[in-house]
Amino acid sequence: MKIDLFLVDAAGNRILYLDGRGHPETPESVAYLTLNRYPSLLRDTQADILTVISYQIDGMMTLDFWNPDGSREHLCGNSLRGLAAIDAVRPPFEHADPFAIVVCGTLHYSCRMSSQSCGWIAPRSFPRVVTLVENAEYLVDVGTLHRVLLSDPRASEAEDDDRLYARSAPMPCSVSVVRLLESGRVGMRIVERGVGETRSCGSGALSAFVVLHARSGAGSVIVANESEMIVEFHSGESLVVSLDEERNTYRVRGHASFVESRTLEL
Repeated sequence: MKIDLFLVDAAGNRILYLDGRGHPETPESVAYLTLNRYPSLLRDTQADILTVISYQIDGMMTLDFWNPDGSREHLCGNSLRGLAAIDAVRPPFEHADPFAIVVCGTLHYSCRMSSQSCGWIAPRSFPRVVTLVENAEYLVDVGTLHRVLLSDPRASEAEDDDRLYARSAPMPCSVSVVRLLESGRVGMRIVERGVGETRSCGSGALSAFVVLHARSGAGSVIVANESEMIVEFHSGESLVVSLDEERNTYRVRGHASFVESRTLEL
């Protein structure tokens, strides 16, 4: 049995894809067989997440995600964006632009690549819940759970870092601290569940936008731009999140580049 592997750098995150389409095995079996045969694969490729691409029906695909610690992930925004980078270099997908995707059998998204960036497009109506759990701390569900900590303008970066790691240790979700830089631009540092601190996070950027946009009419000190926000990560990477009122969708876009492909013998 052979399986194709694709590696993409998406705003500093290494995404490892296994193309399981055409194989009778389930995504779980594809992941297990591959990692059992190549146990150091994630470490050798410096991958932040494993994404298995499954069957294609009417132009749609199924994506399943695993963290390096072996836990299942519900959604990875950078994995969605990375598909567009693969398709631009080595078109493995039959689709119209943008192509539709089914993620974990429930949530529908699409991806698109322009000359400047790879985009992930999410319907505004998709399941999300913004809950204030403490002062300036929110839980938000954008397909995967995030705890968003809004920085106090008087706090130092060191204080924000201490708060981030104090909250992330016991949390069964990703945790980020968000600091206002200027209108429409925020800084973010994030610790992802099952991974640790990462250089960027697509679903984390969207979570911050959703929280700040929800607060924008509430006299908040931190207010997102009405339709677009730049999220700058501690690593120096950045993503742009926007709201298209006309199409009723969110879009997360930023750099993504194809790194390599190879075929593995299982």
